[in-house]
Amino acid sequence: MYFVYFLRSESNPEQTYTGQTENLARRMIEHNEGTGIGHTRRYRPWRLEAFILADTRQTAERAEEYFKTPSGQQKFERFAEANPDHPNPITGFFASQTEGRLFGRRESGFVIEKTGIVSVTMAQP
Repeated sequence: MYFVYFLRSESNPEQTYTGQTENLARRMIEHNEGTGIGHTRRYRPWRLEAFILADTRQTAERAEEYFKTPSGQQKFERFAEANPDHPNPITGFFASQTEGRLFGRRESGFVIEKTGIVSVTMAQP
């Protein structure tokens, strides 16, 4: 499994970062210890806001590219603003399962839960 993750700077909340990795815990440590790229080093510490599970690295890379575009950033921000207190607001992030699957080379694309909903997890504070 691969993760596409969304970070927000605690020192400067206007600063965000989107990345992808196979080991989310290790990557968070790297970002907060300053061993990551210059952007994340400058705006430490970082808080994990959400992550998406992807079935392949290719899927994760395509999703990361999308969420770095203005329309992808806007989609994430609108969703996050609409669900600030929900313990796991996995519904509604993509307009449909088909939209989420467009990122993947296989039918599953993003991991689909038994309920048939695209798996998106908002991190807990």
